[in-house]
Amino acid sequence: MPACDRCGTVTEVRSERRQGEPSGLGAVGGAVLGGILGHQVGGGTGKQIATVGGAVAGGYAGHQIEKQQRGHTVWVVQVRQADGRLRSFERRQAPDVRAGDEVVLTDKGFSRR
Repeated sequence: MPACDRCGTVTEVRSERRQGEPSGLGAVGGAVLGGILGHQVGGGTGKQIATVGGAVAGGYAGHQIEKQQRGHTVWVVQVRQADGRLRSFERRQAPDVRAGDEVVLTDKGFSRR
């Protein structure tokens, strides 16, 4: 029987956390809050510097927090093809394969053999 050139074996299935795409609202909200808190510090020129610094720091923090909150989990499936090449596929839902399973490569990725 000839070898299946579109076949492979799952070598690994793992989940990974991906950061989401921020809308900008986190940065804006963080900048406003940081500016308000920074304005509470010092007086004169120091107060202005603290306000600006607080706004910048708050904007950055808000941006990072929003990316984490909008994040999602993906499952990475690695498949070693019959010719020895290693390919990775990402899925938004847990796949119904595990290491050692044989699969057939398709136009949409792979399916169980």
